[in-house]
Amino acid sequence: EKTASIAPSAGAPPRVTKVATATGLSGDGSYYKSHIDLTITHQGTGLGEFATRFKLPPGAWVQDYYLVIDGKKVPGILAERKSALWIYQQIRNARRDPGIIYYTSADELILRVFPVTEGEPRQTGFELIHREPLAFELDGTRIDLKVKPLPLAVQGQRDGDDNFVVVSAVGKAA
Repeated sequence: EKTASIAPSAGAPPRVTKVATATGLSGDGSYYKSHIDLTITHQGTGLGEFATRFKLPPGAWVQDYYLVIDGKKVPGILAERKSALWIYQQIRNARRDPGIIYYTSADELILRVFPVTEGEPRQTGFELIHREPLAFELDGTRIDLKVKPLPLAVQGQRDGDDNFVVVSAVGKAA
């Protein structure tokens, strides 16, 4: 597990102030599952909304999302973009605690969390699936997931749920 801390700027909008990662192999060893845990802090006054846009490298996908609400890790719902945005806005308007992560393109995502108040850090995070080492930047913080590349998928190889074939970027280029 790796952890990095970032000092927040006074009066700035909510920012990621801590990142922790943990990576392990899937049950059948055909891909990695990396947990990205974030702490978000707000140094301004009133209610702040955290929002960031980031890109994932080819071969990495978000599989799961969570937001900690009242000390409990609440799993997110994976939904298509339009529905997810509507649900997020409805929850936000009711002054409850929504969080959302959604794709804007094949490799770009937006992560939003509301509310983030001064002196009350929020915890959120997501799980990535991938077969190779990867690095990306999220809210000004570089996240490196250093793993050993897995062998190329063999035609017909399925994951444990018999749903899909995971092919590495090198395999796609071949």
